[in-house]
Amino acid sequence: MSDEALMIFWLFLIIVLLMFMLWHTNGVATRKNAALRQSLNEAVSQKQELIEVINKQDDEIAVLKEQANTDALTGLLNRRAFSRAFERMINLLRFDSTTSERRREGVFYALTVLLIDLDKFKSINDSHGHSVGDEVLQAVAQAIQAGQRDSDLVCRWGGEEIILALPNTSREESQAVAEKIRREISALTFSVTELMVTASIGIACTEYRLDGGVLIERADEALYRAKAQGRNRVEMAV
Repeated sequence: MSDEALMIFWLFLIIVLLMFMLWHTNGVATRKNAALRQSLNEAVSQKQELIEVINKQDDEIAVLKEQANTDALTGLLNRRAFSRAFERMINLLRFDSTTSERRREGVFYALTVLLIDLDKFKSINDSHGHSVGDEVLQAVAQAIQAGQRDSDLVCRWGGEEIILALPNTSREESQAVAEKIRREISALTFSVTELMVTASIGIACTEYRLDGGVLIERADEALYRAKAQGRNRVEMAV
């Protein structure tokens, strides 16, 4: 074989080897890319699954928080949640400059409490059963809640008692709110057609002394007077 032919042979062999190496390299790169894409897809899928798990846990936590803060029967705040929110409301009112200025004008009551008690509720349970009693509580709670502002607090205080905390509410306004609630309760209808429910309401307002415990005690005393004077009426704390 001549030198020229030998050179051509080696050049050909080198070209073939280079082509093989290029093909092999491309194949390896393709397989690596495919593996990388699969890994990325798996990572994206795992991330999505993790997000779904976290969202589900967040939903479950939100449900648990709501259950911890609300009365199971009526959906109103329970007593513990009300006590916390009531304390925050008082603290905010103490440091609110608008409240202080309007107090000085002598025309403003910073906070009002309404204590509502359904009249002769035990007789409803005794005569018609607890399922009807539950129906009454749910209907009353819904009627009261529907008429309140976002800033108001509405709580099932215990048994057939419901308490409202109304910030930035005058004596005249609170009297009107209470009378409206009393009328709405007496107008409710139930599955027992002959059943009529009434409520007695005690009101306490404070202008200067923002003491939640005292305010609730005064509302309770006013409620007691409403009961003693014949029920189905509104009484203001003196």
